Amino acid sequence: MKMLRWGFSFWVLMMAAQPVFSQQSIGARSISMGMVSGALTNNEWALFGNPATLSANNLQVGFYGLRYYGFPEITDISTNVTIPIKFGAAAVGFSRFGDDLFSETNMRAGFNYQKQRVNIGIAVHYNHLAFGGEYGSGGAIGINAGVFFQ
Repeated sequence: MKMLRWGFSFWVLMMAAQPVFSQQSIGARSISMGMVSGALTNNEWALFGNPATLSANNLQVGFYGLRYYGFPEITDISTNVTIPIKFGAAAVGFSRFGDDLFSETNMRAGFNYQKQRVNIGIAVHYNHLAFGGEYGSGGAIGINAGVFFQ
C-alpha cells in the first residue's frame, strides 16, 4: 500500500511538471508585470515575445542590460529596432546572456501584418549556445508565429 501511494504521488508530480525556460522575458515593462509579454501592445520587445504585437505606430529602438546579483558572469544584454512599414512593422533584435564559460546568443528578424483589429506576426531566429573549454557550441534556426486580436 505504501508503495502504491509513493507511485501515485510520483505520477502526480510528473504530470504537474512544467518546462522551465531561462531569459524568457526581456524589457523592464514585461518583467515588472510578472514576465508577461505576449499580450502587451506597443511593446518595444515584442520581437522576443509575440511578434504579432510589434508596434506599427512609430520607430522604436531598445537597449536592455541586466546584471543579476552583481555577477558579470550572468549578465543579460539585448537590443532591437522596430520600423513601421506600409502594412505593419518590421524588426530586428539581438540578445546575449552569459560570459566565456557559458553564453546564449539569440538573433531575430520579424514582421508584423496588421489588418483592422487583427495582427499576425512571424519571427525567424537563430539561437547559439556556447560552452567554455573543450565542450563546444551549437546553434539552431527557429520560427515564432503569433496572432493578436484587439
